[in-house]
Amino acid sequence: MAIVSAGIGDIILEVLRQHYPRFNEHKFHLVSNRMTFSEEGDLVGWSGMLVHTFNKKNQLQEHEENPERSNLLVLGDHDYDAFVASRIYADAQIKIGFLNDVSSPSDPRVAKYLQHYDVVILDDGNCDFILDLVNTICE
Repeated sequence: MAIVSAGIGDIILEVLRQHYPRFNEHKFHLVSNRMTFSEEGDLVGWSGMLVHTFNKKNQLQEHEENPERSNLLVLGDHDYDAFVASRIYADAQIKIGFLNDVSSPSDPRVAKYLQHYDVVILDDGNCDFILDLVNTICE
């Protein structure tokens, strides 16, 4: 499975490790931003190309070339993020959108997001749904 996020990959991996002891990061391909640290442990930069909304699609090339990774989880907070995997083959693909400044399901932006995403998390909601989903996949 590939997880695609313009977030901080180190934090994504750590949350998965802490919540799911059986999580095997070698079975996942994480397309995300990774931090680099000095010998003193200070954040000094980012490794590789910075992943953002408009280049996520290009970053997925390795996933596309690996037939063992046939599932894709796309996380995004922009309309465009939902189309990141539109040209990538996957047996299963789940797209989760974050609509952080909306608290009411009746807001018209929710309907727009639901046209592109399978699940929409509102109002800077927590990631329990995502963690439960990954846990189910890891079992």
